Amino acid sequence: MKSPRQDHDHTGSYLELARPSKLRFTWNTKGVDTTETLITVALKDRGGITELTLTHERFPSPELLARYKGGWSRIADLLADHLEQRKSKSHARA
Repeated sequence: MKSPRQDHDHTGSYLELARPSKLRFTWNTKGVDTTETLITVALKDRGGITELTLTHERFPSPELLARYKGGWSRIADLLADHLEQRKSKSHARA
């Protein structure tokens, strides 16, 4: 993962891939902590709108949980903005 200030190395293993609705994998961030955490991404169709639920578990400290919660929230917001822009562009072409 790249940010304006630095690169962040992440490692892990895929545990479950249930297309198109679920992905589970382990997650470890080099330099932050040695504890392996668990991420589950679930997608559900809600009448033509896709609901994304991201669960990140096994945090070794409340401080790390708060830090990652902010990061994931920012990523989800960026994804929503990107998808909305794509939707607007496709409607403009139609």
